[in-house]
Amino acid sequence: MTNHGSRDQRSVVTIIFYDIAQINFFNYTSNLLDCFAHSDEFKVVLCYDEPTENKDALRFLSRFSCFQVGAFSFIDSVIGSSRVGLVVVNAQRIPDSLAVAIAKARGIPALMIQHGMYNGYLAREKSLFFEKFGKAVKYIVYAGRVAKVCQLNVFDTVIRFIKVFIFGHSYKTQLSGNKNIFVDFLHVYGEFWLDYHFKFFGYDPRSVESFNIGYPKLTSGTSGEDVTFCY
Repeated sequence: MTNHGSRDQRSVVTIIFYDIAQINFFNYTSNLLDCFAHSDEFKVVLCYDEPTENKDALRFLSRFSCFQVGAFSFIDSVIGSSRVGLVVVNAQRIPDSLAVAIAKARGIPALMIQHGMYNGYLAREKSLFFEKFGKAVKYIVYAGRVAKVCQLNVFDTVIRFIKVFIFGHSYKTQLSGNKNIFVDFLHVYGEFWLDYHFKFFGYDPRSVESFNIGYPKLTSGTSGEDVTFCY
């Protein structure tokens, strides 16, 4: 039997998960988090911008350290306060890119787990930029922080992110020159999405370790049978 109290805390590795919405930890990575919850070798810290009121999610996530962060109080202090071995994000939005940039600036590897929605497959209504002006401003602040962490021109970096997320340009054409916002480990749902990350985001197959993990929502209800899905 493992004695959880006897392990030297200095040997415990902290893994930081970041997502914009707290509910996403419950929806997309609960199985993975559940594994870490039963390990005395790792400490999981969950950082998010938008809290959830979902009672089932809050009950599950209460087993982990949770920190609400934002454009002006991001994960810098969280990363600096622990022995962090890995930073995990669920997408490659602007706040995720900042999390990755901060991690890589400190020599910490970053991993991305695909969560579902991607540019090129989303209907984009430009009027939402003005209707959700507060959120748009927050993302512009995030983009500026990415530039500062990566020591890039702030104005140029912000414009490039706007071209990607407002006008649908690809990461590859606008941001592939900034390798500090690209993760070291890429977990995707299938070969189609792996190819998409190479072509749209501009990942180099020679510089990223990639894994096909399947779609987690399809792991339940199949009773262990071999089932083929098309998505």
